[in-house]
Amino acid sequence: MSRIFQTQEFKTKSIQKVKKNPQEKNAWGIAIDTGYSGVKVFAPNGYYSFPSVAKRVPYSSSDNTIGELGNTDISYRDNAGSEYFIGAKAVNDIKATDANSSTAALYSRERYATPEYQIITRVGIGLGLLSNQYGERGDKPVYLMTGLPPAYLADDKEELIDTLAGQHDFFLKIGNDREWKHFSFELPKENIFVMAQPMGTLMAISTDRSGGVVASAKRYFSSNLLIFDPGFGTLDTFDISNHQVRSETSHTYDDLSMKRVFEEVGKELREKYDVSLPVFAMQRALSTGTVDKLDKKAHKSTKIDFSPILERCSARVCEEALRTIDGEYNYLSGYDYLVVTGGTGEAWLPLIKKYYEGMDGLTVIDGSMNDDIPAIFNNVRGYYMQLHSILKSK
Repeated sequence: MSRIFQTQEFKTKSIQKVKKNPQEKNAWGIAIDTGYSGVKVFAPNGYYSFPSVAKRVPYSSSDNTIGELGNTDISYRDNAGSEYFIGAKAVNDIKATDANSSTAALYSRERYATPEYQIITRVGIGLGLLSNQYGERGDKPVYLMTGLPPAYLADDKEELIDTLAGQHDFFLKIGNDREWKHFSFELPKENIFVMAQPMGTLMAISTDRSGGVVASAKRYFSSNLLIFDPGFGTLDTFDISNHQVRSETSHTYDDLSMKRVFEEVGKELREKYDVSLPVFAMQRALSTGTVDKLDKKAHKSTKIDFSPILERCSARVCEEALRTIDGEYNYLSGYDYLVVTGGTGEAWLPLIKKYYEGMDGLTVIDGSMNDDIPAIFNNVRGYYMQLHSILKSK
């Protein structure tokens, strides 16, 4: 490949940005995407992301820190005496040698009832409730929009709503905060909405920054369009033809994702170097692109550069995914648009464009085209715009 391969591009981003988004006077709408890799949040006054990691620590650990903290260092505490490091702060506390990591539970489809899932989702909502120069919630009721892979929507929707609904009472410490921020709010079931994940990207490419419909939206809805949404845990496709969502040809694949890439990297490291790098420890290693090989007898440590392995495994899984799409959708013959979305989609976009460059009449679209924010927010931005539309009509 012509460009220099950077393992940091595969690391889940920690972002906290203020931004004026379209909002309603009498409601505070928040969109959240609690993904397998990262939590993404869109609010009336900003957008946020952090790795989907929550590590339980002894109570009061966050009151005894040393030195300056980054603004993306987050701690969580509740009234039951539980305390957790969240996101990047938790990632930096996890080692490849940890025998058991509760983070692994967040990679399972059956994760809604786990404490870790509930906590990282609460933290995301808490970030969406922060006040800044672009607005504050005050006493407005909270509304929430989220999403699920198309194949999970029918079976998991009610369970997800049950997990999110109810009274939430917790505390956050963000960065160098001296005091804990207290969050207490009610989320009635009727205030929670769930949509198909790739539909979020369709909304994102169809709306501008003010929530208005872009001129090209009509063309997207009336064309043959396929949304290609490779995430950390699943690859989702969303098939639209002549104003109709074709549910029978919209699919979820759980073996063509970034998790599969990381598993392949770990397998090759074990076979070639006898080094263990579990998926849950990968985020920390991506910062440097190296992993330590320890010779205990010789008291010697050697750094193994795994960036060539990651590049090779990523390209291989991407090609397998595209060949799967070829087989399922007849090589995209007859399609007008292929919309590539999400963080994994961003990493694979150059490969995808090259793969389909000979398809006359097919336009490959970047799902983040209507905003200047990172591609990881494509779906959640679409969730937010859909929620904004719902709240406007109330």
